[in-house]
Amino acid sequence: MFSMRRPSMNRRRFLEGFATVVLAQSAPSAAFRASAGVADERLLEVSIFTWHDAMPAGVSIDFWTAQLGMVETNHLPARARVIAKWSDVCLRRALHSHLLKASCAVEDYYGINVRNDGSNSEAYLQGESQLAATLASVCSKASIGSVAVVDVASCGLSSLDWSDIIPLLKRSYKVVVCVDYAIPELTSLEAGVQDGCSTDRISLDGLKACDGWEIASDELLSTEPIVSYEQRAALYTAYVSVLIDELSAEL
Repeated sequence: MFSMRRPSMNRRRFLEGFATVVLAQSAPSAAFRASAGVADERLLEVSIFTWHDAMPAGVSIDFWTAQLGMVETNHLPARARVIAKWSDVCLRRALHSHLLKASCAVEDYYGINVRNDGSNSEAYLQGESQLAATLASVCSKASIGSVAVVDVASCGLSSLDWSDIIPLLKRSYKVVVCVDYAIPELTSLEAGVQDGCSTDRISLDGLKACDGWEIASDELLSTEPIVSYEQRAALYTAYVSVLIDELSAEL
């Protein structure tokens, strides 16, 4: 069994910029790439996928998430193996140092030691890498299980979204289940509605590509008003944990 320690980075600090990220991801990716392609700046979108080692024995559910999310991964059941997407934008000339910093951030945030030999990580460069090939390499090197749970409520700091990733994951997993959280403060006026809960357009696209989905909300998880991010994160983590236990029991 792998060891998970409590992330030292402040999730509240990340969530303070969440609305800005949502707006950035809502912009057309072509426009984003155009702004990032100015010759003088040479900006590059980069994502690094990293993962815990698979369980030596027993049932394992792969939990896919990104750095901006509410689930406290160190509180998930032991049978949940985390596969994390860390995304950002950097100067092309600073790519190497940026990947090193991202690896350190992943270790601080998820407790995943990103090995130098690349055996538990894979980088994706927007416009330079093939996403299908990148994810195929991730799934091959990670020795994935048969079921993936994708936290579409999480996101990164680039235009690469779960709606791009999920259809490709279905090539490698027998079952892909999406989980989302309808946060009142971030729900757009043009939100879609599923099972009485509203969710943003990007997340809904991801949900449609899944084999199954679960949408949590404040009203679903608590009869009392949720007054803090910490309270919401704890409730959502417990909700996801129950889902993982149920999926494991079905295998």
